[in-house]
Amino acid sequence: MHISLPRESLDQGAESPSRLRATRRQRGRAGDFEAHRGGVSFLRWIREEVRPALLEAREHGDWQALHMALARCGLEIKPRGAGLVIGCHGESRLHVKASDVDRLLSMQSLTAALGPYQPSGERARQQSAEVAYDPGTPKRSGTVYEAFRKERDRALQARAAALVALSVRHRVYAEQLRAWYRERFWRERSSGLTGALRRDALQHLREKQREDRTLRVRREAKERHDVRARHRIPTWQGWLEAEAARGNEEALEALRGRARRRELAAAQLLAAESADEARHVIRRHLRPVVRRDGRVIYQLNDGGAVPDEARLVRVSRVTDGAAFFALSLASERFGLRPLVVKGTEEFCRQVVVLAGQ
Repeated sequence: MHISLPRESLDQGAESPSRLRATRRQRGRAGDFEAHRGGVSFLRWIREEVRPALLEAREHGDWQALHMALARCGLEIKPRGAGLVIGCHGESRLHVKASDVDRLLSMQSLTAALGPYQPSGERARQQSAEVAYDPGTPKRSGTVYEAFRKERDRALQARAAALVALSVRHRVYAEQLRAWYRERFWRERSSGLTGALRRDALQHLREKQREDRTLRVRREAKERHDVRARHRIPTWQGWLEAEAARGNEEALEALRGRARRRELAAAQLLAAESADEARHVIRRHLRPVVRRDGRVIYQLNDGGAVPDEARLVRVSRVTDGAAFFALSLASERFGLRPLVVKGTEEFCRQVVVLAGQ
């Protein structure tokens, strides 16, 4: 039996496209925050700092124990739509889906374990926060991050001002257009036409009005897009690259520090003395998700994703950890049978190097 390790998405199987898009948007927002701001996203902070206490409360407690664990971190959990969200007390815009933190924290899983949802009790509401979310700034960034933040704030203010001015122009024009059509309709009704001629004239005017509105909406959307394109918001990575190219040594040091941290995460996977030890390094942090069609999906800490299917192992998001884990998993499942590696040239080279190591 051959094994395929292609670079594909998880769009095959029982999961709906809408749910996949929602998951990608959520992960994308957290990733965008960290790329743009250089700090720690709210979702990542909950996963790394709060999730163990929440899973402990779910396993050995009840809804009030879960509320208490959240309250100690300045958080709360409450229903929204058909699910649950975790958010900061007093901050309505800062929240994430509970199921994105861990599948065991979804509404279905929690109600199965703890019974129907219960709001927080008086004790949880009076509990003071022992820790709180702070996006922070990149370590060892010094004054270079402050310079980036100021430039980013200026860009945000300039874009916001441009969008406000554009919105005012759009509202003024929309009101002028409505007033013009009111005048035209009044003239048509006052023209003395009757019967079919009157109906045809008014119908033609309504169609013209709808056509103008459609064109106006499209034009306004394009103008907003153009404004955002002119006022680009710098990302932390992009700003560091530009500053390093200008000779900024602090920016170059920060840029190299980011690269070293990424390399360290990959090196840790290959530093074990044996394959068994290396696999243990990866798996102790994994919580595989089992789908109805039998797929087992592993999400790795370095961002990789490996779905284990009936006849093959896929790498849907390629990282060093995902490639190594896929090789390890395939060798366990299929023994000495040959492995057929499919994917991009870069991915195939990466697998060959990892296999040799």
